[in-house]
Amino acid sequence: METLVSLTRLLADLALGVWLGAMVFFSFVTSPAAFTHLDQVDATRLVTGVFPQYHLVGVVLGVVGLIGAAATGMLAGFDFFILTTLVAGGVAVAAAAYARWVLVPRVEAAEESGEGGLHEYSREVVLLNSLAVLGVAVAFVGLHF
Repeated sequence: METLVSLTRLLADLALGVWLGAMVFFSFVTSPAAFTHLDQVDATRLVTGVFPQYHLVGVVLGVVGLIGAAATGMLAGFDFFILTTLVAGGVAVAAAAYARWVLVPRVEAAEESGEGGLHEYSREVVLLNSLAVLGVAVAFVGLHF
């Protein structure tokens, strides 16, 4: 039983850890580098081109992490920290899902119509990404108590 708990916790750890690392890298390395080294149009095209996959990967990794955390809770008991992991991870998955299936189509439609695209939605993008980063970080920490 102890081995199974360790495996389910490892599954959650890996999924949430990879997602957190990807979000931090994209937010603090890739995106700023794009806007530093490319002109505004190309940088925007690059970032918005990556957004659908970025958010989809986040949803998949988040769901895998939640499955691992829920399995850990079922095997070892749902204590405060596992419940915190599930709630914070759920918030992060919801933010990524909203960004992928609601916000990304809005950005694409705005770009196609010439109404501004990413710039028009930059506040919402930053807010959702920040919420997802915070949620995953809290979920990840919750797994380690």
